Amino acid sequence: MLVCLRLLSISFLFSFFCFFSLSGQNIDVYNYFNSPVPDNRVNCIEIDSSGFLWVGTQYGLVSFDGFSWIDFSDSINNPVVRDVSVDKKGDVWVATNAGFCKYDSVWRFFTPSFQSLNEQINCISFDKDDDPWFGTVNGLFSFKNNSFDLVLDTSSLENFVNVSSISFKGDSVIVGTMNGGIGFIYNGFCSWLNISPIGGIVDNSFDDLFVDESNNIWGCSPYGGVQVFLQGSGWYFINTLSNPGWPSNSVTSIYSDSVQTKYLGTKGGGLILLDLLSGGVSFSSIDSSNSDLPDNFILDVIVEEQNVWLATQFEGLVKMSFPGVSILETEKEDFVFYPVPFKNKINFSSSVPKTVCVYSLDGVLLFSKKVSSFSCLNLTFLPSGLFLFSVEDHEKKHIKKIIKL
Repeated sequence: MLVCLRLLSISFLFSFFCFFSLSGQNIDVYNYFNSPVPDNRVNCIEIDSSGFLWVGTQYGLVSFDGFSWIDFSDSINNPVVRDVSVDKKGDVWVATNAGFCKYDSVWRFFTPSFQSLNEQINCISFDKDDDPWFGTVNGLFSFKNNSFDLVLDTSSLENFVNVSSISFKGDSVIVGTMNGGIGFIYNGFCSWLNISPIGGIVDNSFDDLFVDESNNIWGCSPYGGVQVFLQGSGWYFINTLSNPGWPSNSVTSIYSDSVQTKYLGTKGGGLILLDLLSGGVSFSSIDSSNSDLPDNFILDVIVEEQNVWLATQFEGLVKMSFPGVSILETEKEDFVFYPVPFKNKINFSSSVPKTVCVYSLDGVLLFSKKVSSFSCLNLTFLPSGLFLFSVEDHEKKHIKKIIKL
């Protein structure tokens, strides 16, 4: 039986009731051409304890406080920034193609004796003691009591340990690799799972890892979609084979909000909003076909209050705002249409089952669909204009909204 997570209902994304006009822009793009973002390939984004956004690109690092930008490209080891991570003290750690550094109001640099720590660093994560762990192309390293230690190297697998992601589950360290599978380290011993000969997974690469509050392990893979290890139930896979309509099997990153809604960055499929329910998977996507998202290749995602920040592969940094829905009536409801502005596809979310009907202004029924949680309404057959949306709940009450497409 699948572990039952809370049904996506009234999260911050779908519960704001401050309404804006349809012509209002909800997507802002920051790139090399219109802002101090130094390169249009944004590899990673992070928010520190002061609310500053850190943006790591293929050629430089900048921070943004909501008003002004600071360029740190000349302060770091190497211009290629692969990861930015913040510890509990608020210190910012930066992984580059030539080692790493730390910012705590001043830049601090390290000279580890391990050559791998002076080369490409893929990721930095912090354990329960707030000690950093480093994933590199040649293994896994820890830093405790001001001492660097090699935890996994190329002898741990037949090929090599190119560590691409790190997470923690209790006292265990979870290691995601490129092409080597996934490893679990406990009490100094590491057990590996991969496609062959054992393991039961569908992709040996893990671009990102996340452990949720139920101790389920979420793995983002470049070919296998989302690989979820459900506590007590084994592996569960979410991709085009198991879920028709799934936008992309190349999932790059994952962020989970306070109600366990997952925000997934993909290569080619835009942003996926995912909820794992007791009966299966419910998902919706935001891409260039139903929004003004300029790039469907998303390398990282993070949520901040009403904003979703996206690191794209070709078009720079994207801020996607969800302040509410754009309608002509402003009563509070337990459902929402998004994104804003609307295009030929509209995503609809509701906390209880409803039926959505679309009428012309003279009362002709043009569209009807039952929605159990959230769904994408494909309205490409409709011309531009004003339409009447009628939302019917289980009590047979109709809530009418006029929406412009």
